[in-house]
Amino acid sequence: MRDSIALNKTIELMAQANAPLAKKSFVDKLNLTVREINVELSYISGGHTRDNIVAWISEYRVLFAGCMLKGPNVKSIGNTSDAELTKYPKTLDTMRQRYGEAVIVVPGHGEPGGLELT
Repeated sequence: MRDSIALNKTIELMAQANAPLAKKSFVDKLNLTVREINVELSYISGGHTRDNIVAWISEYRVLFAGCMLKGPNVKSIGNTSDAELTKYPKTLDTMRQRYGEAVIVVPGHGEPGGLELT
């Protein structure tokens, strides 16, 4: 893996699974620039997975929530074998507070929407 970055929790999980590891890690938050666009990667807390991160592009007010959120037509929460279901509601509340300016929310599955997806 060249130039790979992962949340420290993800690296721990990958090591337990004897999977290839990212070269760099971050704890809780990482700000980076991709083709002149500022992107904030953030781990809020457990939810759909133990290591679910979100990506926030403040300039465009776009939130990529991964599998933490599902599109409006998705009827199943999906595989929760790695979930932290007791933390999920609080994590969603924190996400709403932190990224309440989002105009576009991109879920892990289904069509993008707005804050109604949160």
